[in-house]
Amino acid sequence: TPAQIRNLEDEIGNDVLVIDRSMLILDIFALHAVSGEGKLQVELAQLKYTAPRLTGKGNDMSRLGGGIGTRGPGESKLESDRRHLQRRVGALEAEIKILEKNRKNMRASRDKSGLCKVAVVGYTNAGKSTLLNILCGLLPYEEGEYTIDGQLINNNSAADQLRAKSIGVVVQNYALLPYATVLENIMLAKKDKLRALELLKLLHIDPLMKMKVAKLSGGEKQRVAIARALMISPQILMMDEPTGALDSQSRDDLMTLLTDLHTNHHTGLFLVTHDHIVAQHATTIIHMKDGELSQNQ
Repeated sequence: TPAQIRNLEDEIGNDVLVIDRSMLILDIFALHAVSGEGKLQVELAQLKYTAPRLTGKGNDMSRLGGGIGTRGPGESKLESDRRHLQRRVGALEAEIKILEKNRKNMRASRDKSGLCKVAVVGYTNAGKSTLLNILCGLLPYEEGEYTIDGQLINNNSAADQLRAKSIGVVVQNYALLPYATVLENIMLAKKDKLRALELLKLLHIDPLMKMKVAKLSGGEKQRVAIARALMISPQILMMDEPTGALDSQSRDDLMTLLTDLHTNHHTGLFLVTHDHIVAQHATTIIHMKDGELSQNQ
C-alpha cells in the first residue's frame, strides 16, 4: 500500500527507491515497449497508477508562494505535482486518440485495397515454416486445397506457377550465393537490371551492389533477399522468420521497411515468426501449435 511504501522509505532512507509489484510490472512493460503508441500507453498507465499514490513529506509539503494561478496563500508541492500529472495524462490521452484514429483510417484503407498483412505465430517446430513452404509451392502436400488471389491451388504445379508470377519468398537462411555480388544475387530472379537498381535504391543497399554477399551483415543479407523476392513485383511477399538473425534495431528498421512496402507499394505480407513484437505489425494474427491453427485474431 502507499502507506507501507512511505514507511519503508522512512526506514531505509530516500536514497533507495521502493516500488510495489504493479510498479515493477509497468517498468518492465516500459523497457520492452517498442512502438511509439506502445510507449505512450505504458507512460499513461504508469501515471494513472501513480496519481492516487502521490505522497509528500518534510519540505515537500511546505507551501509555495501565492500568486496568480496558485491556490490561496500558496500551493503545496504535492498539489503542484498532481496538477502537472493531470495535464500530462490529458495530453497522452489526446495523443493516443489521434493515433487510434490514424490506425483505423490506415486499416480501412488496407481493407479497401484488399491487401493482406498476416502473421503466423508459434514456437519452434510448431509447423509454421512447413505451412509457408506448402503455400508457396516449395513443399508437396498430400491432400486439401487452398486459394490465393481467387486462384484455386489443388496441386503443386499450380503453386509453382503462382509463385513464379505472384509470390515473392524469403526463406530463413536467405538462400543467397555468398561469392556472387549483391546485384548478381538480385538478378537471379529476373534479368532486369533497371528493376534491380530500382530495388537496390528502395531498400537502401545501392552502395553495396558490387560487394560479395559473404561480407554483408545479417540485416544487409535480409534486404538483398527481399530485393530478389520483389524482382517479379509480387502481390504477396512471404517471409520465414524475417527477424530471426537480427538485433532489435535491425528488426525495427526491417519492420518499418515492410510497412512501407505494404502501404505505399501495394505488397501483401505473409510473415512466419515466433516474435510477438513482429506479429503486432500484422492486421491478422494466426496462432499455430503442434501443426494446427489454434487461434485467429
